[in-house]
Amino acid sequence: MKKKLLALLMGTSLALAACGGGGDEAGGGDTAGADPEKLYNQKCSSCMVAI
Repeated sequence: MKKKLLALLMGTSLALAACGGGGDEAGGGDTAGADPEKLYNQKCSSCMVAI
């Protein structure tokens, strides 16, 4: 039983490690150099109108 649990945990951690990280190449969610006002207008202003 312990061997099966250990194998499951190791397999899960391996799969998660393979899928995570390396976000530098994608460039899709990087907002470090973004203009805050432009970012607010694109992402938040439509929700704030409803409040």
